[in-house]
Amino acid sequence: MTKKTFALRIDRIIKGSREACFRAWTTPDLLKQWLHPDDSWSTPVAEVDLRVGGSLRWGVRGPDGGTFYKVGEFLEITPPDPSA
Repeated sequence: MTKKTFALRIDRIIKGSREACFRAWTTPDLLKQWLHPDDSWSTPVAEVDLRVGGSLRWGVRGPDGGTFYKVGEFLEITPPDPSA
């Protein structure tokens, strides 16, 4: 059996500081507030182990009640430089 590898890349222009965006992606309570397609969905599960080798896991729940999970691993973490 061949092991498949997937990558996720999301490009967005967001009005906000680099620090705020970094926190939004790395803080579970903040992920739960915004990481779903629209207001008919929710994100009841958001787990972040913010270290190289740590995991990211979230679950989004649709209007039909089904929950879909995504998982990932942090390969590199580069917090924003406040002086940049």
